Amino acid sequence: MAEGKALVVLMELGMTGEEAAEFIEGVKRGLKARREGRGWPWDEVNLWGGFGRFLLQGFPNIGPTLASSILERFGKIPLSWNCTLDELKTVPGMGERRAEALWKLLK
Repeated sequence: MAEGKALVVLMELGMTGEEAAEFIEGVKRGLKARREGRGWPWDEVNLWGGFGRFLLQGFPNIGPTLASSILERFGKIPLSWNCTLDELKTVPGMGERRAEALWKLLK
């Protein structure tokens, strides 16, 4: 029952049904891993597909096109942001001011 409610909420936030279901499955795998004493398996949560685009769009001034460009440039969301500011600036459509603002936000 709770899973159905989560699916509805995620879809209301803009995810497709497939993206929401994929995210929920990743969270369930992560919770299971934590219960078993393993760390959170971020690789099991799809951070490079539809959910990755959805998550990136939560940052100011990042729309669907720029979110897709970031994912194409780095292969997935650079969660640790171990990229440099100069690398971030190379994302098509990013621009210097937007890259600097995002960089400051993530530091």
